[in-house]
Amino acid sequence: DSSANDMGAMLDADSIGVFNTVLTEDEQTSVAEGKSSVSVYLEVVDVPVEDVSDEEIEAASVAVADTQTELGKYLDINLFKEVTTEDEGETSTETSKVTETNSTVRITIEIPEDLINDDEDVNRKYRIVRVHDDGFGNLTTEIIEGEYKEL
Repeated sequence: DSSANDMGAMLDADSIGVFNTVLTEDEQTSVAEGKSSVSVYLEVVDVPVEDVSDEEIEAASVAVADTQTELGKYLDINLFKEVTTEDEGETSTETSKVTETNSTVRITIEIPEDLINDDEDVNRKYRIVRVHDDGFGNLTTEIIEGEYKEL
C-alpha cells in the first residue's frame, strides 16, 4: 500500500523481513497463529519549504554544515502498520505509525528530476538528513548516506 507516496518510495525487503522488523512479539505470534493479518506501508511526502519549521530547517542545516551538502528537498517519511485481527467473529483493524523497529529498514526513494546530476564533471552524493523529535521536545539529526542507482 502507498496511500501517500510522492517520491516513488518503497521498502527494500521481503515481507517476512519487514514484518519481523516492525511487529511486536505478540503481533508476530498472532500472525503466525492466523489470528491477524498485517499490511506495512511507507508514506513519503514532498513538503514545501514554507511548511517546514524554522527549527527543523536549522537542525538540518547544522547537521550538514561540515559536509559540503546542499539541502535539496524536505520529505516527511513515515512507516505504518495496519493490523487486522479477528476474534470470535469480530474483526478490528488498527493502523499505527511505526516509531521503533527491531532492526534497520532500508527504503528506496526516486530522486526527483530537478536533483539528478547531468554534469559529468560533478560527482553528486545523495544523503538523507533525518530530523527527529526525541520524545522530549528536542530535535535530533542523523545523516544517512544514500546510494544512487540508475533504474
